[in-house]
Amino acid sequence: MEDKVIEAQGLIKSFRDGSGRGFNAVDGIDVEIGAGEIIGMLGPTRPESPL
Repeated sequence: MEDKVIEAQGLIKSFRDGSGRGFNAVDGIDVEIGAGEIIGMLGPTRPESPL
C-alpha cells in the first residue's frame, strides 16, 4: 500500500474484567491504513467488558 499513514504490527489490546481477570480484545493483528481511508473495528462486547 502506498501512502501509509498508520501501520501497526502485532497489535494487542488487553482489558481486565470486574474480577481482575485479563483478556485480549485484540491479539496480534497487523493493520495498514492509507491516506484518505476510514476504518472501523467491531467485535462482540462481553457483559463483564469495560467497553
